[in-house]
Amino acid sequence: MLALPAFLALACVSTQAQSIISQTAAPTLGAYDIAQLVAPTSDLLNINGPGKTGTDQNDGSTYVANDRNLSQGQLFTTGSGADSFTLTGIWVQHVGYTANLDMWNGTWSGLNDGTAITLRIVDPSQQGNAGFVLESQVSTVATGSGIWGNGGNSAPYWGGTGKWLYMALGTPVALAANTQYGFDLTSYNPYFELAGMDVNQYYGGSAYTTGSKEALNTGTVYAGDRTFVVAMSPVPEPSTLALAGLGGLALLFRRRRQA
Repeated sequence: MLALPAFLALACVSTQAQSIISQTAAPTLGAYDIAQLVAPTSDLLNINGPGKTGTDQNDGSTYVANDRNLSQGQLFTTGSGADSFTLTGIWVQHVGYTANLDMWNGTWSGLNDGTAITLRIVDPSQQGNAGFVLESQVSTVATGSGIWGNGGNSAPYWGGTGKWLYMALGTPVALAANTQYGFDLTSYNPYFELAGMDVNQYYGGSAYTTGSKEALNTGTVYAGDRTFVVAMSPVPEPSTLALAGLGGLALLFRRRRQA
């Protein structure tokens, strides 16, 4: 595990609260989306899980929770299919363990309708600068999308819903191509456990946990990755826009001649 570089937490005006929706099916991937879809079958396979003797011993690296002074995040790298992109939303997955071996501590969640999670999009290359936090918003769980449950002390051990949670950005964020960014989640009320794999599954980034809520001044980068989707669309190149404009002018000129 590597210590994160010292980051300066900078103020960022949050956009209007957006809705968090949940669904059972995995999201349909767009051509430019970034994704890591492998999910753990037990807590011992989740971030920082191997080598632990109980499924509660890596909670600090997996839970987005009101009673933990941390944020859970993932670094990712944009592709080269366009000059730039716009990020429109983030998908994460609630754990859906099917092979939990610890009967004393399943997974717990209290992500009720109306509760809120803070989502940030960050640019690690801008540590200490005003451009570090690209976007910060509060997302509220939509009616009917909440997740509630707990672990029991008898079989079957509660393993979570496996549902996907989507947080749309009220203001899409512009991202450069071939560049590393990150997103992280912070809770001041609800709690739920993120799916992720301790073994590296995605080679453009890593899972991370901050040492304090909404501040990357301390923290840990892990070898594994969250289960996530970053929804993105390409920004047309200026030459493409220019050609489209010329095409429109040609069509307009032809119509005038015909008239």
